Amino acid sequence: MGGRSAPTPGRVRVALYLNEPESDRGSIESAYHQISTTLAGRTGLRGNELLRSLRDPRRYAVLSEWDDVPAYREWERSPEHLPTTSPLARYHDKGLGIFGSYEVVAAY
Repeated sequence: MGGRSAPTPGRVRVALYLNEPESDRGSIESAYHQISTTLAGRTGLRGNELLRSLRDPRRYAVLSEWDDVPAYREWERSPEHLPTTSPLARYHDKGLGIFGSYEVVAAY
């Protein structure tokens, strides 16, 4: 126990950073549910979570997990990508770089 385990080869996690204005409370959560319902069953998407910052409740992140790099790239290039995710576009936290995509290389 406690030793290194082999990572799932190629698994991808994407973090989308969001900032919700005081005047628009609840809008990020609403848009997240709308988008997630649309994405249910998307090939390669293992799941996603909406996370709220403990330090600043106006800041959120959507963390999604993909089977592998090709599945994520296919989604990223698909014609439905931007229209599907557009309800969250106005909340992108540009100060954090909007999003990050990461391949799993180690896990415990």
